[in-house]
Amino acid sequence: MLDIRFNDFYWTGDSLKWTLWDWHKTRNESNRLAINMALLDKEKQSLEKSLQIQLIDKKVPLRKSANKWKPITSYWNCTMRL
Repeated sequence: MLDIRFNDFYWTGDSLKWTLWDWHKTRNESNRLAINMALLDKEKQSLEKSLQIQLIDKKVPLRKSANKWKPITSYWNCTMRL
């Protein structure tokens, strides 16, 4: 006999892909990442050196201007002691 009731029907599934031979893709990817890490490390070192040079360039004029005022302050200290 023909059944007229509504029956739910679901289809689910997963797929799994496993490549046994990847033609050294994993090793090449690992080498590429290692090269990128080395490149980033060199860029970081270069940036740190550049910032140190800029900091020294900023400190030199401050030291020069501070040295200009030292004789004046020592002069006033000497006169105040008398």
